[in-house]
Amino acid sequence: MNLFQEFSIFSSFPNYRPNGLKRSHEILSLFDLKICFVFFIVSFFTIASDPMVQAKTENANDLLQMIKADVHYSVKPEFEEAANLQKSKKYKEASAIYKKLLKEDLNNSLAWNNLGLCQQNLKFYDLAEKCYRRAIQISPPDAQFYNNLGSLKVETGDFDEAEKSFLEAIKKDLDYPFSYSNLAGLYQQKGKLYKAVENYKKAIDAAPLAEFYYRLGLLYFQMKKFDDMSETFQQALRLQPDYSEVYYSLSMANLYNLMGYGKEKRRQQLMVYLKKLAEVDPKLAKDFQDNYLVQINQKKKVIK
Repeated sequence: MNLFQEFSIFSSFPNYRPNGLKRSHEILSLFDLKICFVFFIVSFFTIASDPMVQAKTENANDLLQMIKADVHYSVKPEFEEAANLQKSKKYKEASAIYKKLLKEDLNNSLAWNNLGLCQQNLKFYDLAEKCYRRAIQISPPDAQFYNNLGSLKVETGDFDEAEKSFLEAIKKDLDYPFSYSNLAGLYQQKGKLYKAVENYKKAIDAAPLAEFYYRLGLLYFQMKKFDDMSETFQQALRLQPDYSEVYYSLSMANLYNLMGYGKEKRRQQLMVYLKKLAEVDPKLAKDFQDNYLVQINQKKKVIK
């Protein structure tokens, strides 16, 4: 199941935890980038208020509200019913309603698009592509349709076509952030790391969401640019103080002493992050304890 995958509005790749658990979102992503055992090397502290960042964050929140409005408040109540079924992962039932709506109006591009998302989730990839292309044919200027087609191509392994679709989405709307983030994820998969950085920054410039900072932080870690990673990771925490994956990764960093701290500082920071993790996500905190602390205790490598 993908993150930001419903209603074709968002795209970013999903939030993988070491044990495969995924973070739940109201709206899910359009392709999977599997990242295993990510260890962050950052220090958590309060970031001074930046008026520019605050202004951008407010715009991003406005964007999210507009997206939700597009999804939930269609003219026809049947569309809203289908959207709610889609949110509940009842893709077959949602598809039936979208098909009924399309019998009444074959030029309903949103219905074609959402039907495509349902078919993609049901693994009917050929049907999903036909739906996306029909939505594009009806409404060529809409970036989200190209973006979703790109996500489908990533899922089916056609990276070249995926790149073309994301680039076309960007041409249609330079301010649509999720095309940049998906393109960045694609470049990251292909090993084009500097191109990935460039596109994450463009996504952040369009909408400074915590998810984008988090993904950029992951990329900086992969590139061993730990100072840059720390800075972007702190921005993610500023925007979303309850970002559980951040605390999970911070705990990992201290547990494995990636920053070369002394034992006392490691112990203090580990306890701080684990306490915060337990507050925001008790299940993930237990996962950390079961999968790492217990194992390390058994091997007598735990912080003493």
